Amino acid sequence: MTFVGVGSQDSAASIANFVSSRGVDGFAHISDVSGDVWRMFEISGQPAYVFVSANGSEARFGSLDEGEIQSNINNLFG
Repeated sequence: MTFVGVGSQDSAASIANFVSSRGVDGFAHISDVSGDVWRMFEISGQPAYVFVSANGSEARFGSLDEGEIQSNINNLFG
């Protein structure tokens, strides 16, 4: 399983600063300054989670706490 943070709606420098200041630098992040990734996954606001399985099926969610993230991972990919 791979986690990727996708920052958008700001500059690459601001996104990098957010990642650093929030201590979420333990996984990969990309700067989606153009919004292309957000549009591809039909994301309209933050926070948002998109889970993509190996076969390409997707599940989209808004705000999730740690337990809800783990539960969705178990349900979708367990």
